[in-house]
Amino acid sequence: MEKLGESLVWNGSYCVLLNPPGPVPEEEWKDNEIDIVWYFPAFFDYPAEYLGVQTVNGVQTYRVEVTLPLGAVMTYYIDVETDLVLKAAADFTLYEEAHHAERAYSDYRTVDGLLYPHKFTYPGRDGNSRLTATIEKLEINLPLEGRFTIP
Repeated sequence: MEKLGESLVWNGSYCVLLNPPGPVPEEEWKDNEIDIVWYFPAFFDYPAEYLGVQTVNGVQTYRVEVTLPLGAVMTYYIDVETDLVLKAAADFTLYEEAHHAERAYSDYRTVDGLLYPHKFTYPGRDGNSRLTATIEKLEINLPLEGRFTIP
């Protein structure tokens, strides 16, 4: 399940905007599905195919591919020495247009016993710039009651 701020809720089978209220078009649900697997790799929940070893930025990685239920294909590049995800890529079609998005992961820190990346780097919408997001606070196993209520 996912909640983006106070504006959108996705429960895995339905997506709704809360402010202004209204359903999200079904074609866009795969975008929400991809949002989840950027943060929690899909190979934990869905069958994955091993595609061999590939070098990414000088690092040997295992390349693993997962097809999500709504059709997007996620490719994960896992560092062969640390078993940490170094990079992920999403390939999907939205309104009959093919899209490719990538995200690099770094600054892994332990939170409540879990090693989790705190920095994500990805291309800007203009295709030339690089954006970086940093997690400043990460909380694990918070109560979920009421957080994903869909009107």
